[in-house]
Order: sequence, then structure tokens, then C-alpha cells
Amino acid sequence: LHVSRSVVREAYRSLSSAGLVEIANGRSPRVGQITNRSLSQLVQHALSTRQASAAQILELRGPIEEHAAELAARHRTAEDVRELRQAVSALRAAAAKTDAYVKADLRFHEIIGRATGTPLFSVVVSALRTSMGESIRVSLAGRRSRAELQRVIVTHAKIVDAIERAKPSEARRLMAKHFDEARASVRRLAADEAAAKAARHVRATRTRVART
Repeated sequence: LHVSRSVVREAYRSLSSAGLVEIANGRSPRVGQITNRSLSQLVQHALSTRQASAAQILELRGPIEEHAAELAARHRTAEDVRELRQAVSALRAAAAKTDAYVKADLRFHEIIGRATGTPLFSVVVSALRTSMGESIRVSLAGRRSRAELQRVIVTHAKIVDAIERAKPSEARRLMAKHFDEARASVRRLAADEAAAKAARHVRATRTRVART
């Protein structure tokens, strides 16, 4: 093609940086495996620069996770079900311990992504890992009682039941319920924070008036 080696090397480096090819010493470049790198960077950038919020992340995750639950009910293996049960047990053990709860919840959704049998679901779910953690933390902070948290864990268990029994529509419905609950929790937390901010503003105004 009358292209110099330096140009070819630079092209390979660019393709490698994008994750499209794998380069290693002693062998020819190979087509790269699909990864979550590019999408992870995009989502992390959106969160860190506050161009996306936890509530918006939930809106993105909802339809993806609902369809993933539906597919998982069709394609899950016995091993998938076993690991989902373990994740639910970890949720129960974590209770209100935020870090342990988030870790178990992330694991739960990652297993469902894998159980779909569709590689892109696993890639997307794993790419959303950081943002999922943030949205789970915010949602967890909005729970007002241990009983409410237990209801969320029961919903997780029912999702596993539907997946194990190969009930796609039920798995989708329960996952939609789960996300409706999470969105309500995030909205409630936002309202509480807005009310607290307004109260602080009123107190500060009264203090200024009193001093004058």
C-alpha cells in the first residue's frame, strides 16, 4: 500500500489505545476483545463533571436492567441462580453497611448481565459499575427505615425466584418495581436535601436581620 512502517506503527498504537486491537511482543496484532473501557470513561466523565446525576443514571439503567432480567430468565444456568442467591444473602448480611451493601448489589446486577447470554449486556453493566455504585449509595441513603431496606432485599430475592422459574415477564416486572422504588428513594433524598437547604437559608436570613 506504499505506507511507511512508522505510519503503520502509529495506526496500530491508535487502534490499541482504542481497544480495537491487542498488541504484544513476539506475535502479530490481533482483533481486541470487547471491553467496557470506552463506555466506562464516558460515564465516569459525565459523573465527575456533574453532567449526569444519580437520578439520570437510574433512568439509563432501568430499561437495560429490566430487559436483562427478562433475558436472564430465559438463558440463566444453575450456576447463575446459585450466585444470585449468594448475592442476595450478602445483601441481607450487609443490611445498612453501605460499602458491603453496594458491593453485593453490584454483584447481583453483574450476574444478571452475564446470565442474559448476550456479551454486550455484561459489557454495558460492568461499564456502568461506577455509576451504579453512586446511584445505589444515593438510593440507599434515601431509605428511611430498616423495614424499607428489607423490602428492597425481598424484591431482589423475588427477581431471583422469577429468573430461576424461567418467568421472563415476571422477572421484568419485578426489576421495574425495584427501579421504581430506587427512583422514589432518590427523589425523596433530593427533596429532603432541598428542604434542609431552604431551612438553612431561612436561619441565615433571620440571623442577618437580628444583627441589623
